[in-house]
Amino acid sequence: MRIALALLGALGLALGGGAALIAAGGERVRHLAMPVFSEVAERDASGGATPEPLAGCAVAERARVAGRVTALLEADGALFIGTFEDGAVVATPGRRAALDLDGRERFVNALAGGADGTWVGTQRGAVLFRDGRRVAIAAPGVAITSFARAGDALLAGTARGLVRLLPGGRSEPLALEGEDPTPRVNALAVARSTLWIGTSAGALAVPLAPDGGLAGPARGIPLVFGVPPARTNVVTALAPLGDGALAGTDDGGLVRLGPAGAVAALRLAATRDNDVNPGAMLADGDHVLAGTQGGGLLAVEVEGEAFTVRRPDVTASLAISAVARGTQGWLAGTSDGRVLELRCPHAAASERRLRAGAR
Repeated sequence: MRIALALLGALGLALGGGAALIAAGGERVRHLAMPVFSEVAERDASGGATPEPLAGCAVAERARVAGRVTALLEADGALFIGTFEDGAVVATPGRRAALDLDGRERFVNALAGGADGTWVGTQRGAVLFRDGRRVAIAAPGVAITSFARAGDALLAGTARGLVRLLPGGRSEPLALEGEDPTPRVNALAVARSTLWIGTSAGALAVPLAPDGGLAGPARGIPLVFGVPPARTNVVTALAPLGDGALAGTDDGGLVRLGPAGAVAALRLAATRDNDVNPGAMLADGDHVLAGTQGGGLLAVEVEGEAFTVRRPDVTASLAISAVARGTQGWLAGTSDGRVLELRCPHAAASERRLRAGAR
């Protein structure tokens, strides 16, 4: 079944392309229904979109840990795996070791690498490791929810706003200019000179200075006032997309955020496809990947003014709780402790296109 849904021309937003996604139980993802649309084929009765299947993906299990995988990072021949309550491990060929984390540090939310070492974002601060050894902790006692790199600076989202991580394991707070200078941050993404912040009350867009500092006031962007609107304001994950961003939500599917503040939600037909796991998004070349709570791995590819959602068959029905780029393909962590490596062919151009239309 092929569906073409209209986008409002004023949004300048369309979906198309070829990201790969698995359809659970053989179900194919439909494109989001919009208030104004023109159909070139049968419309899904549920009004949601169904991901197209991406066949031909090879999958291999790279590792297995106790508990839910929450973050992944592969760099310099080492695979770092963060978990919900069992800390983090680093795996190298022929060797595997647990990182030195204690108490609430064993609840890992994010991982980031850089010249200074590897940062582990935990429920009790950002812990810096170098060559497997713990060397510093920044923002001690504060829950670190996410990381985003802005030039040479590494920004961290926390339960009490933003901090910038500095060489040697130091940090400095970054207060937002606006109604709430220290919001609880769920997710971060940097798109060119804009910092996108995901919260439980929508998104914030903040201009960035070249050194990673904040260069202007935060602009609040509610998701529920989009065209079409999302069913929730809760942002769980973010990835840069051109000058804007793509947001994952707790039960409202995917939301396109334009640089000028335009919002357009992409509602998926299956409930499990609309629940994007915290932090489980990645921009990788032409694709944005999103890990769902039971709907597998969604992949979005933008091609011109169109975007398409697909799903690798091998991830159907899986709860993908973390995603990352590996040296040989996409890495996907699952809620039952597996780390999978997917090698997928480039998705062919989709026949499913969203076409601009107006009533």
